[in-house]
Amino acid sequence: QRGQNKKRPRDARQDDAEKVCMAILRGDTCPYENCRFSHDLKGYMATRPEDIQQIEGGCPLYNSKGFCLYGAMCRVGSNHITKTGENLRKDDSSEKHTEHTASVIPRDVQFQLRKKTYPFVCKRHFEKDDKQQKDKTESAENEERTTDPKESATANSTVVAAAAASSFTPMEKLKTKKIVDFSNKVYVAPLTTVGNLPFRRIMKDYGADITCGEMAVVTNLLEGKASEWALLKRHESEDVFGVQLAAAHPDQYTRISEVIEKYASVDFVDLNLGCPLDLLCDKGAGAALMMREKKIKRSSPGHVPKFILSYHCQDENRLGYQ
Repeated sequence: QRGQNKKRPRDARQDDAEKVCMAILRGDTCPYENCRFSHDLKGYMATRPEDIQQIEGGCPLYNSKGFCLYGAMCRVGSNHITKTGENLRKDDSSEKHTEHTASVIPRDVQFQLRKKTYPFVCKRHFEKDDKQQKDKTESAENEERTTDPKESATANSTVVAAAAASSFTPMEKLKTKKIVDFSNKVYVAPLTTVGNLPFRRIMKDYGADITCGEMAVVTNLLEGKASEWALLKRHESEDVFGVQLAAAHPDQYTRISEVIEKYASVDFVDLNLGCPLDLLCDKGAGAALMMREKKIKRSSPGHVPKFILSYHCQDENRLGYQ
């Protein structure tokens, strides 16, 4: 054991076989055949701690929604848990528990980001299709050598006609640009480790008009890390919501903008140009990006020619940074 706290007493780690499956605690059937958690609900009820007496009225989830997601693990669940551990449900409640936070990306997209197989429209600066272009030019030269001049003329005419037809094809769906009005509005700025979702819900109850999530590092988002994508979750009470992104290169902004535009529910995106942390500035992100004018212009997602974004884009600056 290394470190200054090596003599600190540590709690014994509980084995997964001793823990009860969450599906069994909720009263559902376990979807896994070889579940590593225990299904002995009676044994858990024998050792279940008593309810917290400081909270009056019982479980707030059961009183408001008619169903508690935590089942027998609820510390104030005496009004919806029987002696055998059965999780009760009110008759007027829905069959399934409805989530009030919008999930950001589906599982398959997160897996593609982790495996670096997501089909991005805007490629990185070093991902060029030189080999494909060479193969196309070589195949075209070989066809020109083998075909007759009459056949090549007809082929060129068909290609020109197809290109003209494709140029006049209408767009599938015209996107409307979201315009966020910040004038005379109470705006909850992005606060790292403070402005999480519960904090923003409290601010909405106190009258906040516009909310923004915590700073999310784009490199972690492109790697599909669930902890980073959790910062982009949005509650149903947030009618005007935005996210803040921190990156050092324009291609990172453009690639993550594609995923956010397609899957996330945001009204605006804030580009972080003011964070003074050395962890970001040493990589060229945060306040260090503010000193690079060309990269700022290229980093704006609205300048992407291949991808039309529907949300509002802004940036955050910091005065006095050198």
